[in-house]
Amino acid sequence: MGMSAAQARLLSITARITDNELRSQMITNSKLRLADQSSAASQEYMNALNTVQLVYTSYDDAGNKITQTLNANTLLTYADLKNQYAMVNTSGQILVSASDITNYETSANMAEFMYAYGIEKTDNPEYPEALKEIFGDNYDKFMTNLSGEPDEYIYSTYVNNLSQNYSNWVENIDTSNSTNYNNWVASGNGEQGFITSYLSNLSQIGDVDGLLNSYVNVISNPPEWNIEDPPELAYFQNLVASYNSAQCHNSVAATEDGIGHMEHNLAALIWGLGGLGTNEDTVITNSDGTITVDKTGVAEDLDYGYVSLTNYHFSDTESSENLLEALNSSDRDEVQTVKEKIINLYCDVINYLDQNSVGTSSTELNNGRYSITSSAQVKSEEELLNEWNAMYASINDLSSALYQESYDEWYLTYLDFLEEIETWKSSCKNVKKVLDDAINSIPSQEIPDENDSKYQWYKNLWYRMGGMDDSHKDENSKNYKELDSTLLNSSEWLQFALENGIITLEQATFSTNGSATYPNMGTYDWNSIIYTNSVDIVSQEDSAAIAKAEVKYENALREIQNEDNKLDQDLKKLDTEHTALETEYESVKSVIEKNVERSFKAFS
Repeated sequence: MGMSAAQARLLSITARITDNELRSQMITNSKLRLADQSSAASQEYMNALNTVQLVYTSYDDAGNKITQTLNANTLLTYADLKNQYAMVNTSGQILVSASDITNYETSANMAEFMYAYGIEKTDNPEYPEALKEIFGDNYDKFMTNLSGEPDEYIYSTYVNNLSQNYSNWVENIDTSNSTNYNNWVASGNGEQGFITSYLSNLSQIGDVDGLLNSYVNVISNPPEWNIEDPPELAYFQNLVASYNSAQCHNSVAATEDGIGHMEHNLAALIWGLGGLGTNEDTVITNSDGTITVDKTGVAEDLDYGYVSLTNYHFSDTESSENLLEALNSSDRDEVQTVKEKIINLYCDVINYLDQNSVGTSSTELNNGRYSITSSAQVKSEEELLNEWNAMYASINDLSSALYQESYDEWYLTYLDFLEEIETWKSSCKNVKKVLDDAINSIPSQEIPDENDSKYQWYKNLWYRMGGMDDSHKDENSKNYKELDSTLLNSSEWLQFALENGIITLEQATFSTNGSATYPNMGTYDWNSIIYTNSVDIVSQEDSAAIAKAEVKYENALREIQNEDNKLDQDLKKLDTEHTALETEYESVKSVIEKNVERSFKAFS
């Protein structure tokens, strides 16, 4: 081999040896990576061996224990012998399915909510009792059907119309006088009154008892008008008007004859029936002197029609009698003043007539009437007329004073009567409210069967979602939220949510005292519970995950082993090739050295 060829061959061998060394290093690195993969597979397998899952345990009808993977569906779905739980988010809302929300939102009351879950209906024992309370033992005669609600005929004829008529009746109470008040009573209770009409209709049913009848008994018995009618001012003014129309009064003047007519008027007031004087009186004293009157043998035969005002004893006038009754029935200061003015004027008139020996009606005063003596100073006709006018003015003033006195006395009695009216109205209002409350509280004829095993479960759910009582719910309730349907059967999500506090649990448990939060729920309450403390939720090895990890680990080890074997074979090939190249390298190197040595010898 020539020198240049040998050197080229040596360089080629050197390059191949270097390449083999690099490839060997790369295979070695690959084997190291396989070792890392083996370690990772081992760790993943070890982790799987430590994996646990949450499972839910319950019991079937036969008492056999049932274990299920825990998810929202298994936790929330009703089953016999199963504890009830609710999943609660961080806002305090329970998570429920879309069907639960539909059932709740479309139900007007708890009964409809329960019917949506197939709970059977049963007769409500409170229904006939409520009707009996309202309509009495014959309540069934009010009913034309058993649809669950009183027939409209009852409301229109026996309740609504009666109530409306009563309200209109009370608004029109007239207590101004007995006639108006009695007419008002008759409009409700009289022959054509609405209460009488009601009772007539009611009699067609038969004996009626209960709240409706009690209501009628109260409203049909308003207080009786047991007081006099209010006095009229005109009555007292007639005391004066009667004198205006009397002949003797009209004949009074500042003359001797006019003074005699004064005596007629005054004698009627003093000596007439019920007058200011009595038959036994013989002395009347005024402020100016004393007059002694001797009526012996005269008073018994006194012609009161003559000595009194014209027509005094006839029923169409009675003016003097009425005035005397008013004067003798009051001790007001004004009355005493009028009495004194009458006595004073009478004494002055008699004194005038006596001193002037004036006769009356062609009869001597002291021969035909009675005898009088006086030491008083005689007044003139003009003075007597002035005194008469003053007395007459006092009688006018007195009429208003007596009216006010009589009215004030009547008004006190009238106030008591008005108080009776208000008491009666209050009683009517109270008994009406009791009746209205009872009518508005008539329960349904049918109710969910409480003996149904699902009853308590869905009752608890009704109140937790926002039910206020059996009959209504909180329309603005934010107590619930829909759970995404994709999460209902996801055990991984539920386990993650529980372990990380995304949701918590509440359990419906028996409580003797009921619930403070849900007072109408009965003997149950919703209480928060940590899922790890629940007897129904347990942790166990995840056998499926372990089996899956084991297969994966074994497959990984097999692949790693195969790859490692292949790399070992490649290394052996490279090692054999490397040995051959080194041998060849040494051989070529030796040839080159000999050629060099021969060359040096040849040229030396």
